[in-house]
Amino acid sequence: MLFIAGLLAAITALVATVIYANVDAKRILTAPTVPATEFDPTASTAPAATVEPAPTTSRVPEVLSPEEMASKVGATIRLLRTLDPQGQPVQGTAFVVGSFGGQTMLVTSFALVKASTRTPSPDILLGDRNQKATLWTWQENRDLALLVVGGAIESLPWATEPAKAGDRIFVAPAGQKITPGVVRATSDASIEHNIFIDDARQGAPLVNPKGEIVGMASKVYDPNGKGTDTLFIGVPIRLVCDRLLRCGAGNTTPGETTPAATTPAATTTTTTRR
Repeated sequence: MLFIAGLLAAITALVATVIYANVDAKRILTAPTVPATEFDPTASTAPAATVEPAPTTSRVPEVLSPEEMASKVGATIRLLRTLDPQGQPVQGTAFVVGSFGGQTMLVTSFALVKASTRTPSPDILLGDRNQKATLWTWQENRDLALLVVGGAIESLPWATEPAKAGDRIFVAPAGQKITPGVVRATSDASIEHNIFIDDARQGAPLVNPKGEIVGMASKVYDPNGKGTDTLFIGVPIRLVCDRLLRCGAGNTTPGETTPAATTPAATTTTTTRR
């Protein structure tokens, strides 16, 4: 009897142990999961970093990149080909300054088209398509000439402020790379700069870093006799309003200029580099 009683007690204890273990395991498997956002002992207690929005790129930059400059200026300049007074081929640049009555007006260096002031005159051809231009009027002592062609060509805005000493400046000749330089000094009648002007750069626009016209590049213009092999004198763009054009308020759009005369008008003297 004692043996049977002891065996029954051992069986009872074993069953109780198994039941307890099963209940405990079920409790562990069905325990609710605590969200990580409520407590995470490995997480940092420092506040989250504030992320600033990326700067917008939709604004037009104040200063153009070389690629933007070339694209903007390229649409308004034209390669100019003609003959000099000795009948030799010459070429340079002309650039658009406005439009009137279905025609486009371009400014260039008078030195390039001087032979066309005489009769018979050589053709003045513009661009790759050799569009024929008419010499409308000129101002020889300022090395300025106004050409007219049919149709419309995109125009660059003029700078609202004149160039001043220390400004960056660029010459934009047709068929060549844009060349940078620095303004050395200015006056109402001149822009002194350090960009070398050869035959092909004559008549090209001088522009600021925004791509706005401040003047015209000249190889011969030297009103004060200061020009050297390293100092060249540009013609301020506003001087075209004295004789060549009737300019509107600021000339910021092509429609604000009209030809100043219907027949050529010229001065009788020219200032050349010494």
